[in-house]
Amino acid sequence: MTAISQQEKATVGAERPQLGRTFAMNLVSAGYGVLTAGLVYLVFLFMRAGNDFRGGALVPVFATITAIVAGVGLVSLVWSGARRRSWFWLVSAIPALVILLMNATYLAYDITRPAITETFLRSLLVLAGGLTIILGAVTVFFEVRRGRPAWTRSGPIGWVLLAVIGVLVGASITSLLAGAASVGGAGVAEEPTVSGVLTVDKNAFVESSLDMNDAEVLGLFIVNKDRYPHSFDIDSLDIHVQLLPSSTTAVAIKPTGRGEIEFYCSVPGHVAAGMVGTLGVE
Repeated sequence: MTAISQQEKATVGAERPQLGRTFAMNLVSAGYGVLTAGLVYLVFLFMRAGNDFRGGALVPVFATITAIVAGVGLVSLVWSGARRRSWFWLVSAIPALVILLMNATYLAYDITRPAITETFLRSLLVLAGGLTIILGAVTVFFEVRRGRPAWTRSGPIGWVLLAVIGVLVGASITSLLAGAASVGGAGVAEEPTVSGVLTVDKNAFVESSLDMNDAEVLGLFIVNKDRYPHSFDIDSLDIHVQLLPSSTTAVAIKPTGRGEIEFYCSVPGHVAAGMVGTLGVE
């Protein structure tokens, strides 16, 4: 009796109709294409950074991750058996979910700074691709189990997708324009009475200790020699300046009293790497 029951179940499973390629499946594959593009861009930035901030050491790691992501995306595109295996689609979402969770801090930092075009576009690709994969994969999981598609290109989801694409394109154009127009500079409106230079090289402030008089206005030229962005932040004076890659940025500093003022780089992980300094006011 048990053997007959198992045979009947196997027969029912074998006769289950296989879904055709659904719109949600195409979204998952497209999401993996976008995510792969973002990771390839990230590998390129690490290669360009060389040994600065462990860029060279991170290239093999992220190249391997990129290859895995590209492989999963290719399988989701060409493997016809995935159309009747609901478990595959949940598993396919795991790499995207892990990448988003591991890079959540960096993604949030980059997305909120569109003027730094390189990192903004990279994070935009990674975030858009990852979210598309997760949403699409969960949808396909239920589609396969129910035996019918939930989304169609001509339905409401199609209009939502067009709107999202429009937002992404608009954000990219805005970032390109903001990056081209960015000239840096911040601080007080008064004319500097003295000047100084602060150099950023290999993920460190070369001059980690500066001095000035409390009656002066310091015109500080910050030279970022690294090929990736940094920032110059003084919380007590409400100064927050973005330092674009391979650029020089001017900032005017007027202290409110004597003592030591701390400055640092707010890019995630850079304070822990030692990007902190002091400005002594006498």
